[in-house]
Amino acid sequence: MSEYLNATCAICGTKYHICNDCQNTRAFTPWRTIADSINCYKIYLILRDYTNGNSDAATTKEQLLMCDLSDVETFQDNIKVAIEKLMAPPKIRKKAVKKVESESKIEVEKNDE
Repeated sequence: MSEYLNATCAICGTKYHICNDCQNTRAFTPWRTIADSINCYKIYLILRDYTNGNSDAATTKEQLLMCDLSDVETFQDNIKVAIEKLMAPPKIRKKAVKKVESESKIEVEKNDE
């Protein structure tokens, strides 16, 4: 029997087959109902925790670095944008510095010889 592609990965958009057991489980959500691979599911969990406020940007970036992001260009647009934003170097905010010029007067003594 040929398996038909009845699911789409929430991360990379790849079509894959999900069995009836996983598809019909209601007591919990099997990872196969969300993603086509463990790597995509890890990325999903990391981004979900960040979006829900359970993780900060630095921690999320560290966790994403442990995942395979080699195909990030093929990910769903919203996922790709979120990852690129998190992985981008932090922006350095420049403060306006007021230039203070102090005039110091130097007194020079003249020796009249």
